[in-house]
Amino acid sequence: MHHLFNLGLITFVAFISYSNSFAGEFVFDDHVTIVQNFLVRYYHDWQLLWQIHSIRFLPFASFALNFQLLGLSVWQYHLVNFLFHVANSFMVYFLIRLWQYTPEVRNNILTKWRRLPLLIAMLFTVHPIQTGAVTYISQRFTLMAAFFYLGSLLFYT
Repeated sequence: MHHLFNLGLITFVAFISYSNSFAGEFVFDDHVTIVQNFLVRYYHDWQLLWQIHSIRFLPFASFALNFQLLGLSVWQYHLVNFLFHVANSFMVYFLIRLWQYTPEVRNNILTKWRRLPLLIAMLFTVHPIQTGAVTYISQRFTLMAAFFYLGSLLFYT
């Protein structure tokens, strides 16, 4: 039950930290990546999207799905970035939690502290270096890369 409380606390702190970004607008590369990108606007042609953006297909597909849902309503793009960041924070929490049980560090006094995963996940959540990835819509590339990287580490562990 304490895991649910911790995850709720991480979500709450993330929301308090980044909720003001939901009213932001498209800036810098957002115009080229989303607003002026015909592949995002014509989301029905997934094969063409794959041909042009095969290396970054998933982020562009997520932009296309965002556009399909509410067009260029900017808050929804920020919401998706925020949700990816919260999911990444959850994975950091569980990675540290699993790390505490590995035989190599299990007897270390610091790893016996039950609040360590929460502390590290909270630091990850509110660290200023994350601000660009969460508030700058085009940085969904970074958020998604971190999401799959952390997910692979979590499942490997």
